Amino acid sequence: MRVFDYLNAPCRLLTPEMVQMISRIHEYHGRQELMLKSCEQELQKIHVKKRQEEEDPEFEPVRPAEYDDLYEMISTNYQIIHIYPKDILQFHRKLYASSGRSFGGHYREAFNKEDERAASDVTHGIDIERKKNRKKNTGYVVRAAQVEECLESLCEEFNIAWEDDRHEKLLLIPMFIIDFINIHPFDNGNEKISRLLIHLMLCKAGYPLGNYIDLDQLIDKSVMTYYNVMEASSENWNEANNDYTMFTAFFLSLISRAYSRFEHLIHKTIENRHILEMKEAEKQKEQALSEAQYQKPPALKDAAAKEGGDEFEVPAVKKVRKLSKPDKIRQLIDAASEKITKKDIMATFPDISKVTVERTLTDLVKNGYIIKVGGGPSTAYVKAGSDNE
Repeated sequence: MRVFDYLNAPCRLLTPEMVQMISRIHEYHGRQELMLKSCEQELQKIHVKKRQEEEDPEFEPVRPAEYDDLYEMISTNYQIIHIYPKDILQFHRKLYASSGRSFGGHYREAFNKEDERAASDVTHGIDIERKKNRKKNTGYVVRAAQVEECLESLCEEFNIAWEDDRHEKLLLIPMFIIDFINIHPFDNGNEKISRLLIHLMLCKAGYPLGNYIDLDQLIDKSVMTYYNVMEASSENWNEANNDYTMFTAFFLSLISRAYSRFEHLIHKTIENRHILEMKEAEKQKEQALSEAQYQKPPALKDAAAKEGGDEFEVPAVKKVRKLSKPDKIRQLIDAASEKITKKDIMATFPDISKVTVERTLTDLVKNGYIIKVGGGPSTAYVKAGSDNE
């Protein structure tokens, strides 16, 4: 049976590139608490089940209601949910509670080849369970009789490393997902359960991004890459000689993109708040004018008119300027801790056109505000005078 090593294997993932990606996520994370406090009331209104706040309303992933209910339950109760086989079985039972199928909450059983193909999870036309979790012409990597024992061993080793706190938890999570997918504990639903586990582990690690950003949508937008790196990190898995690097790099990139969207959501929320405050101030001003006009005695009105003065004074209302699109781009460059590309800017602000981004970058370079580095597809920009020049 496969042996799991969560105390030593993570060390092999600490390449310079991985360290840089983790550092960038930590920078995002450092700003997270401040952002949450600044928009706490508004963000509470963003319900986990209604994550259609994403910028791509045409993309509607098909998810059963039970999946969204489990997702919300994790968001609310993640502190008392554990990465134990019994909790994972409970997820699976609830996921298929209303499906009328008997396999919900039960480990998979042995199948013949035709039944294996029929029972696979199929997402976007790709048979991911057959492609990612079985060796060619040999059936499942882990035999049905060993599934329970293998999953228990995985959870035990993972929890020891998690509690030990020796390694970065952002490395332990993708390792667990690769091992879980290769064990393939259920007849159906392994992919959905793995994504619920990602949300659970991120919440427990202090990264509750899934409460505000649809992580499933981000994965599905890069679904081919997701499956390819999962397959690459599963090669030689049964011999405990697989390399988690490619899937881990994808996972860290996913978290960075989610944080970028989260910060965009925060900025958008603050901007909307300013607009509402402006409207409320205008409303109060109009109300004050109306009340004063109604309450002022006619004699005072006539006296004020003769003197050529105003009938009454209303305190000035400070107006909040809405950020222009170039200002948003400049603000993003100011906040960037490293070089930033045109692609990064367009990913952060999908509502800003490519022409506007290019024109703004050209103006900023011309004014000496930023410096252009590299060329061609690798062209990037840094703020003049920063450490990244």
